[in-house]
Amino acid sequence: MLERTQSGSRPVIRALGKPTLEETIAAFWRHHSRRRSPLRSSVARLAELALAPEPEIAAESTRVLFERIIEPLCDGFTRRGAETYRRIFAQIIMAARKRPECRALDEALSAAGFVTERDLLRAPNPRPVTELERCRIRKAIVLSRMTLGADVAISLPILLRAEALFPNARIAFVGNDAARVLARGLERVDHVEVPYGRADLLADRLNAWPALMSAVRAECADLAADEYLLIDPDSRLTQLGLLRPVPDERCFHFPSRSYGAHLTDSLRTLAAKWMSETFGVVPTRDASLSPESVDASWIDRVRASCAERLLASVSFGVGGNERKRAGLAFEADLVGCLVAQGYTVLLARGVGQHESDECQKLCALLAGRGLRVVNLPSGGTLPPAVGEADVLTWQGSVDTFVASIGRADLYVGYDSAGQHIAAALEVPVLSIFVEAAGRRHALRWMPEGRGIVRVVRSPWPPDRRELFERASAELTELAWEINARRRGLRLGAPQPR
Repeated sequence: MLERTQSGSRPVIRALGKPTLEETIAAFWRHHSRRRSPLRSSVARLAELALAPEPEIAAESTRVLFERIIEPLCDGFTRRGAETYRRIFAQIIMAARKRPECRALDEALSAAGFVTERDLLRAPNPRPVTELERCRIRKAIVLSRMTLGADVAISLPILLRAEALFPNARIAFVGNDAARVLARGLERVDHVEVPYGRADLLADRLNAWPALMSAVRAECADLAADEYLLIDPDSRLTQLGLLRPVPDERCFHFPSRSYGAHLTDSLRTLAAKWMSETFGVVPTRDASLSPESVDASWIDRVRASCAERLLASVSFGVGGNERKRAGLAFEADLVGCLVAQGYTVLLARGVGQHESDECQKLCALLAGRGLRVVNLPSGGTLPPAVGEADVLTWQGSVDTFVASIGRADLYVGYDSAGQHIAAALEVPVLSIFVEAAGRRHALRWMPEGRGIVRVVRSPWPPDRRELFERASAELTELAWEINARRRGLRLGAPQPR
């Protein structure tokens, strides 16, 4: 029997004789703080709530499980946090497979030989692959990280090296629809779609695995065991390496949360280092992202409408993590600074209702300060006022987002996908990095590329005034460098890469 009481705007979930969700979270962290293994009773209760038959309870408990347990453990990038995560999720998976809504998951796990928690926790340790064996590979499967920013930072370096390492192979990049933009820019990479909803219920997330199994089996159907392999860069599709869709000897797992724990390198650098250690050192070409031509041509028209003004692509999206933001007033100051320096600002309205509402509030602030704001229709005909606007807001697809950055003179945003796209495309980038998850997390997710990359870091909570002063100083230097580069291009001077 369940009892619901109100605490603020969220329900308190209580079963008679059992701890509430908040009590369970507190008990877990008390136990964890004593450097012990995960408290099995707490994990069992979390699984029970996140897999509850009542959608309201399951949704809230899934959200809390990931935001309050899973993400803090993973975002610390420590071996202990990564191992605790593995033990928690192995127990959760075993609980889930007993539920009727996860019957397909249970059947697929049993068919793959995953019977116990120990089977899930067994770490694959395939032997190194020789150069001769690499030439024998006909299919290399790379799993998506299932978020665009992580795919650009981690999966793209892996894909580039996979093309060089396996000269006779097609590369299957398995992920959701957003992963298509990466595959399109690579010659021997094919996109294989497997959906995974980050906002879905826990059962829905786990039930993505049978679809992954089917997709991988189809890719390898006519191949011998030594003609394929799978590279897992800590994908959510496998719950960070637990749910392996191929035999252990063909599975190569990059443990991004624990690899190089003593190093301060970015994930992009660590992924490349792991690939070299695992498969050998090979030269790679530059990164490439290819948005759909219709999206690129629309952004080109926007760019042309700005005449001689510089174009700054700006996104204040944070993927639902509001702790990464420095506030609307800071964002308005930053946009105002860009306009004062001669930029037309191409401002993304974001993803989802919340980001769209926040963008609308920001535009009201900007209009109140005298800036001319024009809201562009998605992919449609541009209104006549575009050329006179200081700020152009837009909303569209992943391809439009990539094109809006690739065609810009500068990208500005928080720690999110845009910073990695800009760095990969060698577009000058200013990243505002609020260290809500700590210093190591910030170091891991720093954008990195051959172009101009500037990062302004701030502890949490940020000091808005101090952060703006530092960011505006960086923008002043960037404007000088960008203008110098444009003058060099006009004069035909060779440009450093």
